[in-house]
Amino acid sequence: MFPTLDVLLSDALPRSARVVVIDVPIGLSSDTPRACDRAARLRLGPRRASVFPPPARAALEAASRAEASEIGRALRPGGGVSAQSWNILPKIREADAALSPDDQGRVLEGHPELAFTRLAGAPMAMAKKTKAGADERDAVLRRRGLDPSSLIAAVRARWPKRAVADDDLRDAMVLSLTGLDALSGTAWRLGDGTRDERGLLMEIWG
Repeated sequence: MFPTLDVLLSDALPRSARVVVIDVPIGLSSDTPRACDRAARLRLGPRRASVFPPPARAALEAASRAEASEIGRALRPGGGVSAQSWNILPKIREADAALSPDDQGRVLEGHPELAFTRLAGAPMAMAKKTKAGADERDAVLRRRGLDPSSLIAAVRARWPKRAVADDDLRDAMVLSLTGLDALSGTAWRLGDGTRDERGLLMEIWG
């Protein structure tokens, strides 16, 4: 685990990792919804609500969710900021500050539910925070050679659930598989090639 994206970029990438997949939006549209988000929702079907629309770039420095939503709505229809997007706004801001277009060959935006859908051949039937949902996702991970129970136990030896929840660990596991599959050319890569005003490619891997 890395405390910040800056630490990840300065430590893991130079040291060993060929690619890192993060569950944080990379590339922010100013006036239209991102095509990659629309494509991900279509693939996810009943799990489409797990794709949170990121805020418009102009809303990054908003002091409140209400202010961010006001800015977003002024730029595009339906541009309000959801509670989920507001909660991860500091991470979106951090990623936007840390990454350049040159980094996108090795730092990819991924979506765990999209990755589980690809590996399972269909969207997950159960919510990830339920016991049935955990079992469903564990089965997918085991088919790819991972041992979720052992990996979660190893993390628990160092970090409690209040630091990182079990479902977040499963998300990290499936995104590690997405990284491997991105290297082999078998991962899903969604988007229409659009770049934001900073030149960041707006795409989602799964």
